[in-house]
Amino acid sequence: MVVLALVAMALFLLPRFLRCGVTTVPEYLAKRFDHQTQSICTLIFLSAYGPILLLIILYTGARGLIGILDTQTMLGIESGAVTM
Repeated sequence: MVVLALVAMALFLLPRFLRCGVTTVPEYLAKRFDHQTQSICTLIFLSAYGPILLLIILYTGARGLIGILDTQTMLGIESGAVTM
C-alpha cells in the first residue's frame, strides 16, 4: 500500500507543490491558510518529535551498541533463566 501512496504523491501532488514553490508542510499551510495555522502545525510536529521519534532512536541506538560492544560479557552478566 505504501508504494501506491508514494506513486500517487509523485504523480499528482508533487507537481502542484513544486509549481507553488512549497517545500514543507508548514510552509504549505502558511500559504493556504495563515501564519497562525503554520505555527500550530510546527508546534504539533515538534512536540510529537520528542516523545515519539527521539525515544525510539535512543532505544534502538542503545540496543545496537549493546550488541556491538557485547557489554553483558564484559560486565560478567549472564542472560537466561536463573538457576537455583
